[in-house]
Amino acid sequence: MQSISTPPLSPEERSKLNNKLKQRPTQQELVKHNILKDTKIAPSLQAKEVELERSRLENQLERKLEKRPTRQELIDHNVLKNSNASPLVQAAQLKLAHSQLEDQLERKLGNRPTRQNLIDHNVLKDSNLAPALQAKQTELGRNLLENSLERKLENRPPREKLVEQHIIAEE
Repeated sequence: MQSISTPPLSPEERSKLNNKLKQRPTQQELVKHNILKDTKIAPSLQAKEVELERSRLENQLERKLEKRPTRQELIDHNVLKNSNASPLVQAAQLKLAHSQLEDQLERKLGNRPTRQNLIDHNVLKDSNLAPALQAKQTELGRNLLENSLERKLENRPPREKLVEQHIIAEE
């Protein structure tokens, strides 16, 4: 093997070379930027390691593709729309359907009866109470009515007295 001799460097060239060597990235930085591989195995085996890793990833991808759901399964699960139109047309169709639904909802809300109309038809109670208290108000009113009815039943005259006063007919 022949050695190649190089002429000596001038002080200026030596200074430039030293500056470039100081700016050179470290091995860790090169690994971080995926320029060098971070491996603990011998350099002679690194190529085989890369080849095995690539083969492993190919096999993994192949298995995942085999398990991939069919187009029909995706349509059945509402992942894809059942349309033969292009994606741009599908987007326009979806926007149109959304707009139609919005218009329909606006019309229905416009035809909705007023609060007073619902009160007049006994759908809502005419109350200024909070909705959480309206159930208690109804329950209290029912209890008052029950108590009043019980008192009236306790104080009603016996049947004989009502027959005597000709309020009910004799049997």
